[in-house]
Amino acid sequence: MSDYWIIGPSTDPVIAKVNEYSDPERFIDTWLIEDWKFHVSPEGHAHVTLSDGRDFHLKNSDNYYCRIVDVGRIAGENESNDLDLMSTNKGLQIWLSSIKGRVINPPADIIHNGSKPLHEAELIKLGFNVADTFTSMNKANLAAFAREHPVVAKTICGVRARCRRVFADDLLSDSYSGPVHLQKFISGVNVRVHVLDELCHALEIAGRHIDYRHVDESNPILDGRQIALPEHLEQQLVAAAKKLGMLLSGWDFIVDDDGKWWCLEVNPMPAFTPFDRPTDFQLTKALVEYLKQ
Repeated sequence: MSDYWIIGPSTDPVIAKVNEYSDPERFIDTWLIEDWKFHVSPEGHAHVTLSDGRDFHLKNSDNYYCRIVDVGRIAGENESNDLDLMSTNKGLQIWLSSIKGRVINPPADIIHNGSKPLHEAELIKLGFNVADTFTSMNKANLAAFAREHPVVAKTICGVRARCRRVFADDLLSDSYSGPVHLQKFISGVNVRVHVLDELCHALEIAGRHIDYRHVDESNPILDGRQIALPEHLEQQLVAAAKKLGMLLSGWDFIVDDDGKWWCLEVNPMPAFTPFDRPTDFQLTKALVEYLKQ
């Protein structure tokens, strides 16, 4: 059994849920890094002292689950602009990117998810079905694409935003200062798949939604059921995640009325807790056991 560590802010719901199933002594709260210290030994091991005085000795062969916090945001809330804080946090990220042990959500994970046109091109290279897309600032060209088939407007970058149906007239009349990213609208059932090494955990989300994340924002609990994936898709997902270097990833699909699976995106640091609740947190438990291996 390996030593393992959970690194992230105690305010993060995913971190909080993982901690319910793990040893609390294995949790490093990055919300307590306003005045912390981080050192690396000549042997490549690390020593962390948090602002509450607790010390942690981290081996480069240990396993880690990370959700690294935005230090700039913490510094702002604590009314501190300490460059040492940001430098120390960056040092931790660099160290995590170079160690021997397993690191889930490493700082150097895939970055093309931050550019949706590039991301979708990479998904096609991996062999997934991706609906036609079009990106432009030209209103006439955008409207022409929208007349060819139903479309949705999606965020063009990595910032979370509502996906919604748009029409040609909307694209001609709306004012926008940057490129618009459109994708052919696929009607079907949403399925979220989390891949943990070679384990696939799939949840079929109840109902048909353009963006299930915003169906009822007053009630964040998703209604869904666990399903088995087609064997070829499960193998494809495991192989793709390994090729991308992700020990844990979240994949969004829509299954159309003909049973065809369309890939929307892969999230390199999935906030999986809402998808795990309908299955009594099977994925969370599997994650903790995986860290112990």
